[in-house]
Amino acid sequence: MQKLKKLLLIGFMAGLTMLPVFAGVTNVASAAANAKQEICEGLGGSGSCTVSGQPSINATIKKIIDIFSAIAGIAAVIMIIVAGFRFITANGDSGTVSSARKTVMYAVVGLIVVALSQTLVKFVIDKIT
Repeated sequence: MQKLKKLLLIGFMAGLTMLPVFAGVTNVASAAANAKQEICEGLGGSGSCTVSGQPSINATIKKIIDIFSAIAGIAAVIMIIVAGFRFITANGDSGTVSSARKTVMYAVVGLIVVALSQTLVKFVIDKIT
């Protein structure tokens, strides 16, 4: 019980010492927003950084991410098709069957990673702006 109290006290003290750091994060975020606003106004745009009808940098980054995700998705589907073909033509060879299964597994894992990374990057971009 004494160890638990001691751990709770240490955790509480650590939390108190980190409080100014978290308060500084909000100040940094507001300073970054102010700097972005000043830069956008300096470029002749509004708060969304659009200059004379051109898309914002955030929209451009999102389009690039979408293009890379589509390329990765197409590559994964092609790899799944190739692995399926190898699986069908294995003729009972356990090495070829194992290799085809691994290829399908890696392609599916790749699709999951691409989906999660796209979600993460879009989340970060939305939080920054």
